[in-house]
Amino acid sequence: MRHELITFGIANQHFGIDIMTVREIRAWSPVTRLPGVPEYVAGVVNLRGAVLPVIDLAARLGWKPTE
Repeated sequence: MRHELITFGIANQHFGIDIMTVREIRAWSPVTRLPGVPEYVAGVVNLRGAVLPVIDLAARLGWKPTE
């Protein structure tokens, strides 16, 4: 069985996830920051009425946060 992956890089490391687990890919939009959340939570965005958390994967993995 053939698998298709979306690949991306963080801090000179390459990752891939199954394309069937991705709903959509969107351009970056500003986030609303929240007080009292862990450092890896960049904030939230409103996507068609749903409030979604934005996670900085590099920070979540304990690496330097993404600029």
